[in-house]
Amino acid sequence: MAQTSQLAVKADIKSSPEKFYNFLIHNASQLPTILPHIVQKAEVVQGQEGQPGSVMHIKYLVGDKPGSAKFQTQKVDGVNKIIIFVAVEGEILGFYVTFAVEIVIGKNQVQWNFNYEKANDSVPDPDMYANLAVAATKALDVYLLVN
Repeated sequence: MAQTSQLAVKADIKSSPEKFYNFLIHNASQLPTILPHIVQKAEVVQGQEGQPGSVMHIKYLVGDKPGSAKFQTQKVDGVNKIIIFVAVEGEILGFYVTFAVEIVIGKNQVQWNFNYEKANDSVPDPDMYANLAVAATKALDVYLLVN
């Protein structure tokens, strides 16, 4: 039986944790406008944005390679500012049997926890997604500071 692994990365932020959290919950579909070099599409295809059970279709760029996946919002915790998304469709599931992203927004920092199970031993850890998350966090933070 395969083992679930975790990769965690952190990125510093200067915007308020509340503003960052609220943007991800209520305005994530605006990411292509704000981060077009990272997110090409973010569209709610099921449910209401930011609500548990909702599904968002995201097209993104990892370096110069396009990717696409649907993520279901599994958990929304406004008190602790935690959001969990689980991949339910897309090529990412060709590499990982399970792939979940937990975002923990704290004072001056956002932590991304990637919980995954590799499809086989030749699949790399999701470092490229972790690097993408850090880059997106930094770019979104700059946007939130001026808007």
